[in-house]
Amino acid sequence: MTSPPPHSADDVRSQIYLMDTNQVAQLANHLFEISGTSRPCRKDRGLLARLFG
Repeated sequence: MTSPPPHSADDVRSQIYLMDTNQVAQLANHLFEISGTSRPCRKDRGLLARLFG
């Protein structure tokens, strides 16, 4: 981008990627590694969450 903010709608590009769950997990792990941060802690799900989704 050559113009300072605020940008116009023509300055922004978007692309859509279709990935399966394995590709998403690999991408997430890669992004965590290169950014130097750790994965968020996953709390144990409660009984109702395990039973109903």
